[in-house]
Amino acid sequence: MLQRLRKKGILRFGAFLSSNVVQKSGQLLLLAGLVYVGTTSDVYRFGLYISLLNLLVPVLALNIHTAVGRISFDIPDDKGRRDFALSSLAAGLGAVAGGCLLIGLGGWLLGFRDELTGGRAGTYALVFAGMLAYTLFQFLTVALRLDDRARPFVNFGLITGIGALAVSAIAFLVGTPPFVAAVAGYSGAQLIAAFYAFAFVGVPVKGGSFAATHMRSAYAYSLGTVLYSVVQWVTNYSGRWLAADWLDDADLAAYTLLTQFLVALTLSLTTLYESRRPVILRAFAAGDIPGGISKIDRSFWPSLGLVAAAFAGLLVVFPFLPLILPEEYEFRPTWIGTAAFQCGAYALSMRTYWLAVGLHRTKTFAMAAVAGATINIGGTLALGPIIGVDGMLLAAGSGLLAQAALARLLMLRRIQR
Repeated sequence: MLQRLRKKGILRFGAFLSSNVVQKSGQLLLLAGLVYVGTTSDVYRFGLYISLLNLLVPVLALNIHTAVGRISFDIPDDKGRRDFALSSLAAGLGAVAGGCLLIGLGGWLLGFRDELTGGRAGTYALVFAGMLAYTLFQFLTVALRLDDRARPFVNFGLITGIGALAVSAIAFLVGTPPFVAAVAGYSGAQLIAAFYAFAFVGVPVKGGSFAATHMRSAYAYSLGTVLYSVVQWVTNYSGRWLAADWLDDADLAAYTLLTQFLVALTLSLTTLYESRRPVILRAFAAGDIPGGISKIDRSFWPSLGLVAAAFAGLLVVFPFLPLILPEEYEFRPTWIGTAAFQCGAYALSMRTYWLAVGLHRTKTFAMAAVAGATINIGGTLALGPIIGVDGMLLAAGSGLLAQAALARLLMLRRIQR
């Protein structure tokens, strides 16, 4: 019996890892294709588009659409879980739609022009559609992890990764501008994957009805995760907005490529935990805090090994980058060290975050996250103009370390009980 459970766990991890690898590989290849068919400005704007999704969706929805990943384990009956899942999804989509319309209307009335949309109504509409697709996609990504859905999750990742390349290639071949084709591929694939999940997988909303039950506790939980999501945005994406005054388009494009590599790596780290979500959270829900922490650590130590292996591989590939990328993309050797520092700090912070999730202390983590984000932004503004990308990576890593240390300190009493 024990051997069967271990085998099931290994298969589940392999399914989650391969799904996420294919998903992120497709998106990275999409970005690489944009490097060759578009301009450095297109690459930079595409980075802004991705960063905007990762900031606005959690903030506008208050992350209520992802609360199923924790609150569902506190609901004993299937009907209650389906009702809650449907209600949280509807609340998330409604909040994102309403928020986007208000922001778009406000920007249009004020004549606001930004580097992403240029104040164009068509681009606003493209971003609005992408926001809704991303909200639905996030919900389904979490919902598919609540049970042992290994095979459907693999298909979900395949559709997202391969679809990103296929949709963008078709859009580009019919004459769509490179930036718009990239956006269509990125968000279009997410929408197709969402349709697959609803049509063929049967995520836990079928048979559900709208109900306010558990929504109060869901918002109490998700409000803490909003700040975590914002901190992730600050860590992974804010430099693209803050650095516009001291980096040229070529450096911004190179920084976008590097940080997308970091995002792909951190997604792999997340997979180590997400593949064990039911096991970890069931232990905490049963009151077995030491057991839950032990299960978290079974993902934490491999995550450090994965970071070390990824950057060892990057060191091997680094001398060949000038032969692979266009000549305007210049990568500096010091970026590898500072990027490795940021990823190592991310791994430590992620362990603390999962402790907060298991202990229902996301608000506590949020307090630490605000402090970490403040250090990150302050360090970026102080070091970025002086040492450029290295300063931005060092600031991000320092903020993550401060966040992890403070959150651990605040939760220490609860952990020791």
